[in-house]
Amino acid sequence: MPNNNTSRQIFVHASMSSQHQRRFLRGVFLYAKEQTPVWSVYWGGGMHPDMVKDIQTKDGVICFGLNEQEKETLKATGLPIVNFSAINLPWPEVASVTPDNGAIGRMAAEYFLDRLHRNFLFVGADSHSYSRERLDGFRKRLAGLEVCAVDEYAQGQNPEKTIAAKLHALPKPLAVFGANDLFARRVCRIAAAEGFSVPEEIAILGVDREDLVSLSSPIPLSSVDVDSQNMGRRAAEILHKIFEGTLAPDHAEAFPPCGVVTDLSTDTLATEDEGLAKALRFIREKAFEKIQVEDVARNAGVGRRSLERKFKDLVGKSIDQSIRHTRLERARILLRESKLTLDDIAERCGFSSTDYFSKVFKAHTGQTPSVFRRGLIIVDGTANTPDPPRSGSRCPG
Repeated sequence: MPNNNTSRQIFVHASMSSQHQRRFLRGVFLYAKEQTPVWSVYWGGGMHPDMVKDIQTKDGVICFGLNEQEKETLKATGLPIVNFSAINLPWPEVASVTPDNGAIGRMAAEYFLDRLHRNFLFVGADSHSYSRERLDGFRKRLAGLEVCAVDEYAQGQNPEKTIAAKLHALPKPLAVFGANDLFARRVCRIAAAEGFSVPEEIAILGVDREDLVSLSSPIPLSSVDVDSQNMGRRAAEILHKIFEGTLAPDHAEAFPPCGVVTDLSTDTLATEDEGLAKALRFIREKAFEKIQVEDVARNAGVGRRSLERKFKDLVGKSIDQSIRHTRLERARILLRESKLTLDDIAERCGFSSTDYFSKVFKAHTGQTPSVFRRGLIIVDGTANTPDPPRSGSRCPG
């Protein structure tokens, strides 16, 4: 085990075939460069004998996407290990920091609810735990609304025909949540081939912010950002604390997503109510300018009481709650992706003071902005969130 006066050498075992893995590696590098002395970080894939010999000369390992034999080979080295793939779980006695898949599902549901969707389809793979957990979080946040689901890997079915049939059968506008961007891209290609308008008839949301996947889709994809870079920093920090003996070798964390990156595949509101659409658009654009409920009603050209009723019945939250939710979503992103002070973030997100911002943020997430920024505990993301309206379509077939 290295001592505090020597440079630690870390091996990241991953293929780097996705942007999620590359962003994660960047986070590890950034953490390594902040240490004194600076850590050395190596990476590669495969588990051939020369690779294993190289890994054994290092002080610790961070890994992704291993099969059972590779897991046993790594454990046999006796090195501290931090796993960052939910596909690898369960992995007893090994530390992990993996995406909070339930929170990802809840965030996707909240995103669609904010755009007034009431008809939902999920496309994923039931054989993968991350997909099942994202569907579970999605359904829990949409309690009372029907969510149809397609398992692309189900035996005895043609997935493209099954997805196409669901797209035709379900009421429009339809919100589709793909377990990751690859599933979302397939839905987008099928929707385009079947003549549907995206996002007006079918809005599509993926996960992982895989830019090349989005660019190869007929319509650029909106995607839940799993905050890969900060997850990489946290993995390196966990390994560091295991070195120091301040965290157990089997420490496990679920890392919360930081927001949704909106692109053309969801850039619409599922409502024909012009006043409500204007109000929601005004909130999205002006919430950070310390607007009041009266400003929203005036811009929408609707009386305050009438607009409040529409928000309660159709949005599932009050105008004031919608403003606060929009501000908090921006705050999440700034906390994770910028070095701005809490004072600056509070001001840029439209809060009257830093103390008030901290109070509201903790009430909504269960933790302070500072703790959220460090990524130390799981964010529930649903605290004090109103239940969605209890009506919706049934799933055909």
